[in-house]
Amino acid sequence: MIPQAILMFGLLLSLLAPGGGAAAPPEPDAAALLEQGDVFEWVQHGTPEESVILELPTEAFGTVIYQIQPATGEILARYAVEGTPLADGTRRQPRLRRVGDGYLCGGHSFLLRDGVLARLPLDADALEIDAILDLVQDGAGGVYLLAATEPGGQAVLPPVGNEVLYLTADGAVQTVLSRQYRLDLTDLSWQEGQLYLRYEGYPGKQGAAWAVTREYLLEPSGASPSIRVVHMGFPDDVYWSFSSDEAFRAYVQSQVEAEQQRLNDLGIGVTSPEPEVPADAQVVYRYQEGTAAESVIYQWVVGPVTEIRQMEPQSGRVLAKFTVPCWQQPNLSAPFARTLDHASDAGCWGTAGFYRFQDGLLTCATDRPLVKVLPLDDGGAYLLSYTDDYIPVAEATVEFGNYGNEVLHLWPDGSVTTALPGTPHLEFSDLAMQDGTLLLIDSFGREIDPYVKRYLLEREGAQPQLRVYSIRATDNEYAAHLDDPEGFQASLQAAEQQRLNDLGIGVP
Repeated sequence: MIPQAILMFGLLLSLLAPGGGAAAPPEPDAAALLEQGDVFEWVQHGTPEESVILELPTEAFGTVIYQIQPATGEILARYAVEGTPLADGTRRQPRLRRVGDGYLCGGHSFLLRDGVLARLPLDADALEIDAILDLVQDGAGGVYLLAATEPGGQAVLPPVGNEVLYLTADGAVQTVLSRQYRLDLTDLSWQEGQLYLRYEGYPGKQGAAWAVTREYLLEPSGASPSIRVVHMGFPDDVYWSFSSDEAFRAYVQSQVEAEQQRLNDLGIGVTSPEPEVPADAQVVYRYQEGTAAESVIYQWVVGPVTEIRQMEPQSGRVLAKFTVPCWQQPNLSAPFARTLDHASDAGCWGTAGFYRFQDGLLTCATDRPLVKVLPLDDGGAYLLSYTDDYIPVAEATVEFGNYGNEVLHLWPDGSVTTALPGTPHLEFSDLAMQDGTLLLIDSFGREIDPYVKRYLLEREGAQPQLRVYSIRATDNEYAAHLDDPEGFQASLQAAEQQRLNDLGIGVP
């Protein structure tokens, strides 16, 4: 055993090490950790060897979480969770707590993977998540997460979340229930292959006279989830206010129907059976994965929306479905239907967005309208899109969707960032890669100028940097400068680069 004084002295030396922020504590041996740490939970791996999860809190750093096998002294896992600095120079010590199938500590989420504690790969800032409130495993390596997306929302009693995410086994994050519906939830559960949502507390942020329990069944279905109210519960005070059991049951049923109607009005309820695929529905793609049964991607426009559905043609089973609203732009007098116009084994895309196949199922990578998709070797893609105030039609054409002014970056983990924000000063018709750098191509400008312009996106994000790669003029333009065609070409590139630099999107 290492005496406590020696352990704390080593810890102090580590915290005083140079580097600016709080340094993680040193690595003591397992025996010292078992003596000094706070035991949180014992874990049985299904073998004779047990392990223990414990915390080592320190005022100078925060908390370090260990998983140790006492019998062997092996440290299976170690995670340092830095605490929030306090006014007195110390740091708050975040504590580990059990939530659903996992653990939370200081904004970090953990699960047992094959008996070993693992931190989930979540970027809360990129996902605009304020806190994870609950997490459950689906038995197939994926995890459902209940997220709070409003700062301070978890301070309400009880803490509420309003977005449900799915973390796939390979680390990609998908939205199962969007925050846009503002459905307050407190916890999740996975039962017999189905996801249940639950709210228990005072509806209206404690504005009600009594507590209520609501339980929902969620059928994850991409952009248009279906939620069924399966139960509502009330405290005994409410029950005793009715003259009979029949009167109370009738009241509960009326409340279930009212809540179901509220969800239906939001567009996330269950209002009717699945509509039949019309005879004139367009077949977008026939997908065959290995020896699995073939599936077909259909789409059809009905009223103000486009229905997209992946089905097994033999059984008629719906594998995935999406509802995409029409696109209304300020510069157009009428909305136009958003559809999938291109397809391959990499996925389907068009003005309806980009939909990829994952484990044989069609999933929505983004519902932004797209002009071009450039798949990358790492599993991500660059996406040419356009902003709400932009008409995606070049003057030389009459077809929607062949010009864009915004570039998105779809990363291998499924997250989407803006590589080049929309600007009225540039527009593009194609994307390519040039020695590992994105090449943006403007084949003919909005004013039908006789040039093909190519730009290298040397830095993407909020402050992008574009370098003019080449400007090729038509033969007629070159013919007017036969005395010095190379000088003419150089002057075109220099003038365009100066224009970009003046706009603040060029290169230093």
